[in-house]
Amino acid sequence: MTALLAAGAAEGFDFSRPAGALGEEARRLALHGGGERTYEIVWSYKRGARAGDFRFRGPWKGFCGLVEEEYTRKHADHRGESMRALMAEKPCPVCRGGRLRPDSLAVESWAWISPPCPPSASGGPRIFSASERFESLAPRERAAAEALRPDILRRLQLVGDVGLDYLTLDRRAAEISGGETQRLRLAALLGSRLTG
Repeated sequence: MTALLAAGAAEGFDFSRPAGALGEEARRLALHGGGERTYEIVWSYKRGARAGDFRFRGPWKGFCGLVEEEYTRKHADHRGESMRALMAEKPCPVCRGGRLRPDSLAVESWAWISPPCPPSASGGPRIFSASERFESLAPRERAAAEALRPDILRRLQLVGDVGLDYLTLDRRAAEISGGETQRLRLAALLGSRLTG
């Protein structure tokens, strides 16, 4: 709470007011934090006869960030599930659920993989379809992709070799089973070209 109050003071928001009385920017700061910015935080303490202030610079991660951090820390055991009531899954308005940063979304060299591929039952392009699509690129696209083509086709082939050619390119990591994860790791090891 001390970090929130420090962030609010620096940004000109009064977080002693009820949440309903706060504007959109103040709510955004409270929920999502101040990004990379650090704030002057004064933490006052009292332990027995000792009292004082501890001063430091630190970020305000936002309540959503703090819940996510705590969930990640506790997720390994049953305590993480008790926090699910605080969480709701919503697609990001910037990436529309693509889970990519804006600079990654700005790259259009992969655009040819998804739309022309025959969809799977779930609607996403299948890995083997992406491989086939590589083979049917237009001359201009083929010239641009030629440097990447061998490595990508080799990796797609390795994923197929371990029996995962049914996976879709839009499949979230959280939806991949333990066995599929092990086979993906095996494909990565087979593709690493290690010797000895």
